[in-house]
Amino acid sequence: MENHVTIGASLDPLEESTTLHQQALRLLPPESDEYTVTLANLSQVYLLHYRLSHNLDDLNTSITFADSVVKRRPTGHTRRAIALHHLSQSLILRVHATWSQEDALWAVTLNQEALELGATATEDPSINRQFQLSYATALCARGAVMDNEADINQAVETARGILDSPPIEGIDHIATLHGLSTALRFRFRLSGRPSDINEAIIQYRRILDVCDTRSPDLWIFTTNLADLLRIRAFSTNSLDDLSEATTLYQHAYGLCPAGHFLLSKTQTKYALAISQSLGDTPSVSLLNEAISLQRRAFDLADPSDESRWLQLKQIGDSYLALHSSSKPLDPSFLQQALSHYKLALELCPFPGSERAEVMCAMGSTLCTLILADIGHESSGTKLVEALALYARAADILPPGHPRHTSLISPFIARLFLTKYSVQKEDADFMVAAQAISEFMRCSSLSIPTRLKFATQWLATGIIRDNATTLEMCRRSVSDLFDQVMDLLPRVAYLAQDPQSRLEAIGLAPQLTHPAAAHAIAIGDYERAVEYVEHGRSIFWSHALRLRSPLDQLKDTSAIMYEKMAEKLRDLHAMNSLHMEGGYTRTTEAEQRSSTIQRLTDEFDELLEETRRTVPGAQDFLRPRRFKQLLDYLHGRTVVIVIPRDNYTEATILNPSSDKGPIQRLNLPGLSSTGARRIRLAMRRSCGEPVPRSRSEPSAERAGSDAGRGGSRMEDILERLWIAVVKPILAHTGLMTRSTETTTRETRPRLWWCPTGEAVFLPFHAAGKYKSKARERGECISDYVVSSYIPNLTFLSEALQRPLPSAEDMKLLLLSQPRAHRQRRLYYTGEELERIARLTNPSSLLTLSPSPASELALDVTGTHTTTENVLATIPHASVLHLACHGTVDLDDSLNSGFEMRDGRLTVLKLMQLDMPHAFFAFLSACQSASGSEELPDEALDLASTMLFVGFRSVIGTMWSMADIDGPEVAEVVYKELLRNNVLDPDAIPYALDNAVHNLRLRGVSAARWACYIHSGI
Repeated sequence: MENHVTIGASLDPLEESTTLHQQALRLLPPESDEYTVTLANLSQVYLLHYRLSHNLDDLNTSITFADSVVKRRPTGHTRRAIALHHLSQSLILRVHATWSQEDALWAVTLNQEALELGATATEDPSINRQFQLSYATALCARGAVMDNEADINQAVETARGILDSPPIEGIDHIATLHGLSTALRFRFRLSGRPSDINEAIIQYRRILDVCDTRSPDLWIFTTNLADLLRIRAFSTNSLDDLSEATTLYQHAYGLCPAGHFLLSKTQTKYALAISQSLGDTPSVSLLNEAISLQRRAFDLADPSDESRWLQLKQIGDSYLALHSSSKPLDPSFLQQALSHYKLALELCPFPGSERAEVMCAMGSTLCTLILADIGHESSGTKLVEALALYARAADILPPGHPRHTSLISPFIARLFLTKYSVQKEDADFMVAAQAISEFMRCSSLSIPTRLKFATQWLATGIIRDNATTLEMCRRSVSDLFDQVMDLLPRVAYLAQDPQSRLEAIGLAPQLTHPAAAHAIAIGDYERAVEYVEHGRSIFWSHALRLRSPLDQLKDTSAIMYEKMAEKLRDLHAMNSLHMEGGYTRTTEAEQRSSTIQRLTDEFDELLEETRRTVPGAQDFLRPRRFKQLLDYLHGRTVVIVIPRDNYTEATILNPSSDKGPIQRLNLPGLSSTGARRIRLAMRRSCGEPVPRSRSEPSAERAGSDAGRGGSRMEDILERLWIAVVKPILAHTGLMTRSTETTTRETRPRLWWCPTGEAVFLPFHAAGKYKSKARERGECISDYVVSSYIPNLTFLSEALQRPLPSAEDMKLLLLSQPRAHRQRRLYYTGEELERIARLTNPSSLLTLSPSPASELALDVTGTHTTTENVLATIPHASVLHLACHGTVDLDDSLNSGFEMRDGRLTVLKLMQLDMPHAFFAFLSACQSASGSEELPDEALDLASTMLFVGFRSVIGTMWSMADIDGPEVAEVVYKELLRNNVLDPDAIPYALDNAVHNLRLRGVSAARWACYIHSGI
C-alpha cells in the first residue's frame, strides 16, 4: 500500500486497506504471529493516513497499535528491533505535532534499544542505517523540545557518520540529508551559529540535486529549502536569499496537491517571505497583501492543526511591520498585532521557548504602545502587563538557556528603556544598556543580526536622547558604541558575493554617525574621529583583508604568525576559486561560501587568541586609534566633513596647529539636505553639451555629456566657498598667509575627507569667481592645494610605504578611442603621444605580444582589451587611462573603464595585486564620482585605484571634455618626470596649475572643476 499511496492521492485506498486489516484481525487468533504482523501493518496504514491528512487521531491510533506490537515481541524476538523502530517513527511525528517531552524521551529510549538489537539481529547495512538515522532523528526531537543542544549535537554527528559510511543512494541518501539538515536547523535555532544554517542549506540543495523531478515529495523539499533560505535571510539581511525563497515558495505552491493540509502553510510562508523581503521600509500595500494571504491561509487551516498559533504570531509580526511603515504611525496596527499575539499565546501548546517567544512579542508591542502615548492613563497598566510577561518569559528561558540572549535580552532592553522613559529611574537605563551589551557580545548570533539590533537602540530614540545626563549612562553608551565599532569591519564577510557585502554595509552610517554625535556631545572628540574612521570604507577593509600585513607578528610569536599566514593563504585560494566559479545559487557555490565563512571564523579566532596571548599584540590588526592616526600626519592638515540635519560639522586635524591637534567647527550654512540639493543641481549643471573647439563632433569621455552649465556651476562653487571652505580656511589660519610671500609653489596642502552627501561636493574648486568690476575674486587655490582621501587610515599607510625609484618606474599608457558601443574619442591618441614624448621609451610597458617600443604606445586601442590590461597593470608604477568611464548607479561594482571588448570593472580591478603601483591618471569621465547609495564606501574608480595599491590618483568628479585631456595630462607629467625624481607633491601641484591654466583661458567652471587629486 505504501508504494501506491503518495501525498495528495485519494484516501480511498487507505480506507479500503484499513477495513481489510481490521477484518483480518477479527479472523486471526490474537496469540498468533500473523495477528501481530497485521497489527504492525495496520499501524503503518494509520501512519500513512496521518501523513496525508495530518489528523492527530490517526497518529495516536498508529502509536497504539505499534506499542501493542512491541509488547507482543519481547526481548530476543527477531522482529523486535523493527517493531521498536516503527513505534519510534510514529512517536517522533507526534513530538513534532505536540512538542511532547514524554514522547521525545520515549522515542530516544526505543531507538537506543533498536540500535543495540539491530547490530546483532541483521547484517543488512541499509537496515542498520535506518536505525541510526531514526536514533539521530529522535535525539534531535528530544533536543528541540527540551532545548538541549547536546542532544542535537549528537544527532548532527550521527547523521554525518551515516553519510560518511559506504555510499548510500536513493531514498536512504535523501532521508539522511534531510535528517542532518533538520538537526542543523534546530541547532541554529538554539545557538544562532551561521555555519549551521549554511550547512543545512547545502544539504537541502543536495537533496534537490538528486531528487527526481517527478517525485511527489519535490514540493515539500522545495518548501524546506525556501524555509532555510528565509531563516538565513532574516539573520544576514540577504535580499538574494529572500528573493530565492520567495521564488521557491511560489514553485512549491504550484506543485502542492490541491486540498492538501500543508497548502495553507506554504501560502503563509510565501506571505511571510514577501513581508520580509520588503526591507526596513516596506511598502504598506505589499504588507497589506501579505497579511491578506496570511489570513486566508489561516482560514484554510484545519482547526485541529497544532501549528495555528504560529500562523497567528506571524500575522501579528506583519501588523507590527505595517505599523512601522505607516505614515503617520497608526496605533490600530499595534492593537491588531497585540490581539493576534494574545490568540497565539492561547493556542500555543508548547511550554518552552516558543511560548516565551510569543510573550516577548506581546511585551515588546505593549512597550511600543506605551512609547506612542506616554502619559496616557493606560500606560501604567500596560507597563505592569509587560513586566509580568517578562517575568514569565524569563522563567521559561533563564540566564544560561541557549535562547535567553537572543529572545530575552532584546525584550529586557525594550522593556526597561520604556520603563525609564515613563519613570526616569537611572537604574532602568543601566539594566537596558546591560541587556543590549549582552546581545551585542553573543558570538553565536550573526553579526548582521547584532548590528541591526544596535541600529534600533543606539542610532535613534531613547538612548541617543538620554545618554548624556548621567556619567554612568554616558560611559555605558560609549562602551556599546565601542562594541559596534569592533563588529562593523566583520559585517561584510568574504563568503558573500560583493553586492551582498555592500548591502550588509548599508547600515554602517546609521551607527557611526550617531556614535560620533554621541562622542561629540560628551566632549570626546578623539573618539568621535575614531568612530567616523571605523565606519568608512568597510567594504575595502574587508576585501583587502587577505593582504593583511602579519610581519609585525614574526618577532613576537612565530607560531601564531605561521598559523595566521596559513589561514590567510587558504582563504586567498578559496576566495579566488569562489570568484572564478561565480556567485551562483548552486550547491557547489554554497559549499565554497560555507568554507570561506568557516576559514574566516577560524582566522578571527586566531586573531582574538593573538590579541589575548601575545605580549604587545592587544591591538594587532585593529583599526588605528586616534593618536596612531595623528602620528603619521606630520604637520599635514586634514578636514573631515560631516553633513548633519541642520548644519555641517568640520573636524580639523593638524598635529602642529597652535589651536591643538583636533578642532571642531559647526557650519550652519550647509545641511545634509542642502548638500543633497547641490549634488542634484550639479548633475543638472553638468548634463549639457560642452562647446567644442576645432571641427570634430562632441566627444565626452562618459555615457553623458560634459556640462556647459558654467554659470550655475560657479554659483555652486561660490556657495561652497561661503558656507564651508572659507570659514575652515579662516579658522585654521590658512587665509592669513601673505599672498606676497606665498607663491603657488609654496602653498600648503590640504586633505579633504568628506562623508555622506559631502562626498559629492567639489570643495577643491570652491571660490568666488563671478566677481564684479574692481572686486577681486578669491578661491581655495589662492591659499592651499587640495587633495582627497577616503579615510585617515589610507593616508597613514600610504605615507609609510617607500616610494619606487625613478629608475625602476614603469609606465602603462592606455587609450581606447573606439570602445564597444561608445562614441569615438578624438583626443586620447594625442594625449598619449604628448606623455610619451616626456618619457624614456624603455620605461613604457606594452600590451602587445611584441616588446618593440613603438608598439608600447597603442594609440588606437587595438590591444586594449580587459584581459591584456588586467595582465599588465600589476607591473606598472604609473598607469594612464584615456578612455570612456562609466558609472553604474545601480551596481557600483560594475562601474569601470570601457575597453575594446567590454568594461574593466571595479569588481575586476579589486582582485589585482599591484606591488609596484604609485600613480594613476584616470583621464575618463566620472572616474572620481562616488556611490549615491553608499557614499562612505569609496566605490568610485579613483578610490578603487587607491585601495588596490596606487598612492596618488587623478580623476574626474563628472564628465570631462575630451579636448582638455591632452593639455592637463602634459602639464602633470612634465612636473612628475622632471629631474628624474619621483615627488608625490608634484602631482597635486601640477594638476592645480593645469586647472589654473584652463581657468585663465576662460574655460567654464564645469570643465575645469571636474579634475581632482586623491591620495598622498
